[in-house]
Amino acid sequence: MKNIQTHLEKAIEVNPEFSDAHYELALLLIDQDERELAKKHLLKVIKIDSNFMMAHFHLALLFQKNEDNKKSKEFFIKAIELDPNFADTYYQYGL
Repeated sequence: MKNIQTHLEKAIEVNPEFSDAHYELALLLIDQDERELAKKHLLKVIKIDSNFMMAHFHLALLFQKNEDNKKSKEFFIKAIELDPNFADTYYQYGL
């Protein structure tokens, strides 16, 4: 996994606006329980592309885990607005 992380970080170094690299790195960091750093990359994704629904979804999950219900709700609602057919958002929002 370290090799993957190194390549994603290099991709971001080469192109700091590469939203997919930020997103994939955030998912990797979530798996490594590096929530704060993952949150930083997910927020960068949204700054680059405010319509990146999965970034909103994963941010909502991170805030949910941190018991920040207000922020979690905000990101779940935005994810639903962006893709009302993504059933996992409704499921996770209901938990």
